[in-house]
Amino acid sequence: MITLRIDIQGLEQADRLAQHIIQHSKQAIQAQLVNLAENILAEAKQNLQNNESVMTWELAGSLKIFDVTENSIVFGSDKEYAAYVEYGRGPVEPVNKKVLHFKIDGKEVFTGYAGPAEPKPFLEPAVLRYLPEFQIMLAMDSRIVPTG
Repeated sequence: MITLRIDIQGLEQADRLAQHIIQHSKQAIQAQLVNLAENILAEAKQNLQNNESVMTWELAGSLKIFDVTENSIVFGSDKEYAAYVEYGRGPVEPVNKKVLHFKIDGKEVFTGYAGPAEPKPFLEPAVLRYLPEFQIMLAMDSRIVPTG
């Protein structure tokens, strides 16, 4: 004779755990996305200083979080020249004017040509450093998996 007994008591406990995870995961993911972005932005500011891209702190001061949803976050800089610092740019010549006009170290510059600028990545290295830690941050969040 062969007899089997199926006990679903353990399944009920697993179901309670699954429900807890579902209820709390959105809140935890959103909070950890903000933590991730804050870490990345702090590192990016340090990178700007280390790669000598800081002249006025205007770019570093523009680094911020723009939007947070349940499962995404938008952050970076709203300065037009931020991409030129990150990725570099080719030479610049005036298009609608006779000369280019900009400031360097608070001094006004007028010129007919600005040479190319080498890339000085500040944001991408910070993302690459902290992104792998996101999964660990979530795994350690007690809102998702209760301790004890």
